[in-house]
Amino acid sequence: MSFLTVDVATFHEPGHGSVGPVDVVVEPGELVLAVGGEGSGKTVLLRGCLGLAAPKSGAVALFGTPLASLDHDSLMALRARCALASSGAPLVANQSLFDNIALPLWMRGAPGAALVVGELLERLELVEVAARRPDDVLPRHRDLALLARALAVPAELYLLDEPPITPAARALLRARLDAGAAALITVRHEAHFPEASRRVLLGAA
Repeated sequence: MSFLTVDVATFHEPGHGSVGPVDVVVEPGELVLAVGGEGSGKTVLLRGCLGLAAPKSGAVALFGTPLASLDHDSLMALRARCALASSGAPLVANQSLFDNIALPLWMRGAPGAALVVGELLERLELVEVAARRPDDVLPRHRDLALLARALAVPAELYLLDEPPITPAARALLRARLDAGAAALITVRHEAHFPEASRRVLLGAA
């Protein structure tokens, strides 16, 4: 069963742009790239994969289930098996980086959230800024915190929008894939992830 299937889908969402038509399949354990420059629709594609942006044409399925056929509760249950890191889902401005990273774990009632977040902060070298709010840190810290918020979740499918490419971030993602998860990652340059199984080129719709 494929974790994600985007079948000749076109998306448009005000504020996030347009993309398509796109064909993408992500299988368990795979890292698949969506490659495109600024304005190519990378963010709206990832939002469309979760049903946050409805396709203008084509179809999307998560874990073998077409999103168009789902009621709200069923869609939310599938989304809970995924994790998104994107500027289209920004950090909460009035919370610290620690609280932002812990938020999805608290929402799921996951045990040991503080330990999980503490380890991520150490691995991604965010300990010194963990108590600060997003607007009070450097852009690279915000990018790393967005990635950490996604990787804190024991998801099956990671959707990552131009994630920071540091050795620690790459190792954390690799560990998730080795454990059976999969990832669709948007990038501007495919050379950043030579280990990718497949690549799809994006252009504005």
